[in-house]
Amino acid sequence: MLIGIFQSRWHSAGTYDVKTKTGEPFGTIRNNQELAHGANNGLDIVVRLLEPIKQQFPTLNYANFYKLVGVVAVEVIRGPEIPFYPGRPIFLPLLYWHFAISLNPSSILVDEV
Repeated sequence: MLIGIFQSRWHSAGTYDVKTKTGEPFGTIRNNQELAHGANNGLDIVVRLLEPIKQQFPTLNYANFYKLVGVVAVEVIRGPEIPFYPGRPIFLPLLYWHFAISLNPSSILVDEV
């Protein structure tokens, strides 16, 4: 599960494009269209397993929740301490997905080989 958490955090943050200044972790990994991307294969399991935990914190939006999950995962494996600063904006998943694809149709992420 930890590997899936790291993968989901990387794939979310890895969509940032310096040229267009688009992408970033906005908590959109729970979107079925994003989960269907080949590079996100298997992350639907991680999203499903994390959902009951997210429901315990209704005031924390998905963008901040997934960011915090990544911070905790690094801490669990005794990685470096990463400060957590909430404040990530949340986007309506479908709206964000269509916006991101319109700017970058080929996607920044590549399918795993």
